[in-house]
Order: sequence, then structure tokens, then C-alpha cells
Amino acid sequence: MGAVYINVEEQILIQKCKIGDEGAFREVFEHYYSPIYYFCLSYVRSRNEAEDLTQEVFIKAFKSIKSFGKGSFRAWLFKIARNHLIDEHRKHIRSITVSIDDVAEPTVEHTPESEIVARSDMVELLKVIDGLAPEYREVMYLRFFQGLRYEEISEALGIPVGTVKTYIHRGRKEMLKRINIETKQ
Repeated sequence: MGAVYINVEEQILIQKCKIGDEGAFREVFEHYYSPIYYFCLSYVRSRNEAEDLTQEVFIKAFKSIKSFGKGSFRAWLFKIARNHLIDEHRKHIRSITVSIDDVAEPTVEHTPESEIVARSDMVELLKVIDGLAPEYREVMYLRFFQGLRYEEISEALGIPVGTVKTYIHRGRKEMLKRINIETKQ
């Protein structure tokens, strides 16, 4: 596994959370709310439900923060979010309709995927990602919209870094193919 870059200020903040510092909890919540919210939104497509799920993820994270050891806190938090979303999906298996008004436009950082983003608007990009196989969809969302590094995606999803790279490569190819088909029609 590659080197894990540790932000010293973040580690101090995490240590404060572990001893119950409410101000530190608030800082962590404010810093990570948007990425976790958009991750939840990518699963449910309802702003209200995504907000509720995001709150639940932070409650779980804060209850189990003492179990966080080394590694990427962001990846650990996304792993909690993913597991919570899977649990909720199992509890409430149902179809979800998407209203164009309910789809928020996540911000996108400059990544190697910028060619795909430049060729597609956000709503269309979400539709293309939604059409991918589940293993590609998760990896591509974390890469595109959350800007996670391969190692962080690996940690969050519990899969090897090589598998992450393969899924991203295959997901990119499939997305470009789908975008090209849509633009030619």
C-alpha cells in the first residue's frame, strides 16, 4: 500500500474528538459535511434523505471515533458512510424516483477525469455514472466528486488498490463510450 499522508492538524483534531471535545466534533462535522452529504445524495437522490443519512453517518462516526487508528480519516469516514448506506438500503429496499429539482450539482475538483467532466454537464454525468456497474459506480463517484486518491478509495471500500485502478480504468472507458454514443445521437 502507498504512503498515507497525515495532516498533523487533522490528527490533533481527531485526538480532541476522542477525548470528547465538542468544538473539535463541530469542526470535523463542518469540514466533512459536504463530501459525505454528496456521497449520500449519490445513493438516494433526495436532498432530505441525504441530509438525514449524513447526520446518521456523523453520529455513528462520533460514537466510534475512539476506534479510529492510523490512516486516512476521510477514507474511514467514507467507509462508515458506505456501510450505513448499504444497511439502510437493505432495510428500505424500494425504487426511488429522481426529480431534476432534487439533484444537487456537486463541485468537481480538477482531476485526471476532467476530460469526461468537460464533455458532460453534472446531471448527465450523474446519469452516466448511475448506468455503470455498481463496483465502477462507487469508485468513479469517489474519484470524480470527492477527489479521493486511489489509496483512500481502497481503504473506504475495502478493496485492493490494484482493483481500484482497474475499476477506474474500466469505468472511464465505459463512461467515454456512453458519452460518445449520446453525443452522436
